[in-house]
Amino acid sequence: MIGSDEIPQEIQGAKNKGFLLKLLIVVLVVVSLIALWLPPGRLFTGSPKDAKEAEEYAVYSAIIRNRYFGLTIVIKDHTSAGLIKDLGYLDESNEEFNWYGKKFMGIETETITNFISNNERSYPLKKLFKFWVWYTLISDKELDEIFEDSVGGGWNKFYILYPFSHGFLEFSRPGFNQEMNEALVYAGNQSAGLSGAGYIIYLKKENGTWKIKNEVMVWIS
Repeated sequence: MIGSDEIPQEIQGAKNKGFLLKLLIVVLVVVSLIALWLPPGRLFTGSPKDAKEAEEYAVYSAIIRNRYFGLTIVIKDHTSAGLIKDLGYLDESNEEFNWYGKKFMGIETETITNFISNNERSYPLKKLFKFWVWYTLISDKELDEIFEDSVGGGWNKFYILYPFSHGFLEFSRPGFNQEMNEALVYAGNQSAGLSGAGYIIYLKKENGTWKIKNEVMVWIS
């Protein structure tokens, strides 16, 4: 029988490397799980200018903590509602407007109209998100530069720049009722050429915490 002190150095080194790799994977998984369940933190954040802005980012952060997994979160640096606007979901004269009441039972009309008016144009996003993972804001110009060659090669480049991410996210501005305890917002995610989806999400604030009550997919790739 060969004792541990008789194992060739190369084999012992390989075993040590294998152990360290497994340990790293375990640490990453544990940190990811903690990030999902811990209450919102203040990593990489500033201060909101008013109560409404604070609630907007509380809604965004609640959605990210509950729906999107990753050690790195990449978010488009401006609000986006172009696609859902094209689909008719932001037009009060369109019959799709009645879709909200059918899909989100009990939602107040004020929440819907505020959602529509808040998304007549795009707004810049700030580093006011609250969760226990690293995140960054990315511009359309940066995304264009990453994907200028090809879709497949572009995603390889993206994940080299943003490892441990799940692609990039985009949000509309939320719409609120007067009491600021009900919200409607669009959230989309693209993680590969044919791997993405967009949702309109209905949330309610309960005991000081925003909770997702329902969500409806409006596109998929």
